[in-house]
Amino acid sequence: MSERSRSDDLAGEQEGGASWASMMWPIACRALRELVGAKIHPGPGVGALDALVAHAEANPDNYWHPFGTCKMGPVGDPAAVVGNDGQVHGVEGCYVGDCAIMPVIPRATTAMPAVVIGERIAGFLLSGK
Repeated sequence: MSERSRSDDLAGEQEGGASWASMMWPIACRALRELVGAKIHPGPGVGALDALVAHAEANPDNYWHPFGTCKMGPVGDPAAVVGNDGQVHGVEGCYVGDCAIMPVIPRATTAMPAVVIGERIAGFLLSGK
């Protein structure tokens, strides 16, 4: 097993985070512009990679996958939030691709189901279905 330093880990996280942010933030902003206000955490002035890293180090938090908050169903179902492709009813370009669309709590961690659901929704988006 190779030994990795904290700086190696941080460099990898920075690269991955920067790639994700550069690809997804413009899409998210465009799709949700009318639904959400200004960025408040870490703040509108924090955009440089060093500032984001400093913020992440100063504000550690856990990450978890809430489930069952977005019922999947047809547009005619008044309780349904998303269709079977993850698209939010009535909000063009907005998709849910995590455990929020799961109808029941699994008996194990939700990390892998979140990944699989995200990959499945991403597959729909990439294929144009």
